[in-house]
Amino acid sequence: MQFTTIIDWKEIQDLYPVNQEMIWLNNCGTTPCNLNTIQAVGEYLKGYSRKGGLTEVRKYASVKQSIRKIVAGLINCDVEELCIIHNTNEGMNFLSLGFH
Repeated sequence: MQFTTIIDWKEIQDLYPVNQEMIWLNNCGTTPCNLNTIQAVGEYLKGYSRKGGLTEVRKYASVKQSIRKIVAGLINCDVEELCIIHNTNEGMNFLSLGFH
């Protein structure tokens, strides 16, 4: 039995406040945050303001590892085969350096 998930693109679009103002096409250079990201960063900053680098709110390494597990499942590969980079531009630079 196979389950199909229906994606509600309107719900996803509504998570990005920038969509209320304009059509954003500059995803290679910078991408505006969605509401979930804004909330998570706010929680982290509150924790950081109380405990500095010792904050226990959303530790970067565990979040990064969770992302790698999700992506590995989506593209059917091992977690060790993935490298999380900062943005598309950095990825394109890595590719171009590999062609030298």
